[in-house]
Amino acid sequence: MPGIIPAETIESILDRVDIVEVVSSYIPLKRAGRNLRALCPFHHEKTPSFMISPDKQIYHCFGCNAGGNALSFVMQYEKVDFLEAIDMLAKKAGVEIEHSASGFKREDVSVKTKLAKINELSSFFYHKNLLSLSDAALARDYLKQRGVNEAAVKNMRLGFAVDKWDSLLEYLKTKGINPAPANQLGLIINNDKGGFYDRFRKRIIFPIFDIRGIVLGFGARVLDNSLPKYINSPESPIYVKGSHLYGLNFSKDAIREKDSCLIVEGYMDFFIPYAHGIDNIVASLGTALTKQQIRLIKRYTHNVVLMYDSDPAGELATLRSLDLFIEEGMGVRIVSLDKGYDPDLFMRKFGVGAFKDRVDNARDLFDYKLEFLKSHYGSGDIQKKAKIIDEMLVTINKLANAVVKMDYLRRLSEELSVPESAIMQEAAKIKSKYTDFAMSADRDKNRLAKFQNNPIAFEKLLVGLILQEEELIHKISADISPGDFQDRQLGKIMATVFELVRLGKTIDPHKLLHHFSDDAEISSLVCELSTKEEEMIDREKAVKECVARLKKQGTRNTRDKLCEAIKDAQRLNDQARLTHLLHEFNDLVKGKVF
Repeated sequence: MPGIIPAETIESILDRVDIVEVVSSYIPLKRAGRNLRALCPFHHEKTPSFMISPDKQIYHCFGCNAGGNALSFVMQYEKVDFLEAIDMLAKKAGVEIEHSASGFKREDVSVKTKLAKINELSSFFYHKNLLSLSDAALARDYLKQRGVNEAAVKNMRLGFAVDKWDSLLEYLKTKGINPAPANQLGLIINNDKGGFYDRFRKRIIFPIFDIRGIVLGFGARVLDNSLPKYINSPESPIYVKGSHLYGLNFSKDAIREKDSCLIVEGYMDFFIPYAHGIDNIVASLGTALTKQQIRLIKRYTHNVVLMYDSDPAGELATLRSLDLFIEEGMGVRIVSLDKGYDPDLFMRKFGVGAFKDRVDNARDLFDYKLEFLKSHYGSGDIQKKAKIIDEMLVTINKLANAVVKMDYLRRLSEELSVPESAIMQEAAKIKSKYTDFAMSADRDKNRLAKFQNNPIAFEKLLVGLILQEEELIHKISADISPGDFQDRQLGKIMATVFELVRLGKTIDPHKLLHHFSDDAEISSLVCELSTKEEEMIDREKAVKECVARLKKQGTRNTRDKLCEAIKDAQRLNDQARLTHLLHEFNDLVKGKVF
């Protein structure tokens, strides 16, 4: 099947990589006898409980129970899927994979590999030009004046395209590369006479890398004020603009460490701050942000700060992005720069300190959007206020947290001097999965009350909500375990769900059925819970309530079992066991054991 990596290839990769080398490239390790120890990268802890066994080539955390081999570590740490992790390890092991992560046929993969190599060669050609050619002196001076040092130029592999029509074309010919694939990549263009010429001329070159450091395409900037200021590689078999972010391969570790990502628009808007130490930054390649780009960021953080140009186009791009971030469960704040400034110019004129101060004091989405709408519509009469309220409610309705939504509705009422009850009525009219604010709390409470004396019903509700909305499992995974479920079948389903989460895989009920192909009852239950739509407005709150009931019931069951065991020990006059059981009971009552 296309896209499937042969089992022997996977085994070869795992045989050649050393888990200690893999893990130590991400986190510091300390020797602990035959093993190595570290602070767990998958949960917060002060005392190291993450152990790596070089002999067994596995890892295990005694705090959060994360464990596996080098492959599962890369998947969990990098938040990538199986194929992406295998590809990353293959490069370390020097093993060539026959099929791509995208599932293309072998011949397609071969073509893509050749195209990537052409881009790689071109990037080093341009880079050498910038560093050594006399024709590039103006470009070197330009970068120096912008505060870009040579180390940054080399790290980002910046280049320069000379002012000739066939400079790259002739170079590629010396490497035995035909014009056709270079034309496919947009490096060269057809002329009217049936020949070719270079796309990029007399411009600084910015290689665009994917998350693994593969060159996908290029951006090119003029050295003066001529237009167009930037030209870019067209989309190609290896480059889809809306699926990548400029600079993420350089900044991903800093984004994860700082748990925040600053998003700017263009190459220089990225490059100048990055060269001055703002290392948790990416650029959106000059386009409106897409869901694919947002999900790339989500691998490393749920917190973003948007800093686009202060012109109307930049403000509109920011405004359009807000709802996408909310739909993906991301926290978003916005930096508004003074009119006429972009991040590049602001950094150069006011310095790093002022730049960081603006980022630290970024506004939340409510304040930003409301101010923008008030300046756009005005807010002097009720008709204008109604327009503002309508547009604000589109964003507010997408918020998953009911408390935050209610606070935004209250603030909207105060800012516009409109009765909160009227705004609530308008909110209730908007049809979305987060509607009916006024009645949601009571409806959910009544729904849960039906299960008051039926713990299995709570368990089924919890599993059903998780199967229907995968993100919920990440919010409560540290609070429960499969062993907390009284129902055996539900416990088995959750055990598989937790395993899929640990492996970085999606909880797709269709695929989940494969894990229970030999158990018709559980397969049927998965189908039932996955398709039964639960009438919960605030699903996150309902899940937390179910978890609380689950833990409470578990404590009661433990207490009842201890009481029975204590009675048996008393009847048998087993003083040692009785003392031990009484200690357990006291700990349970004090809330130390659950």
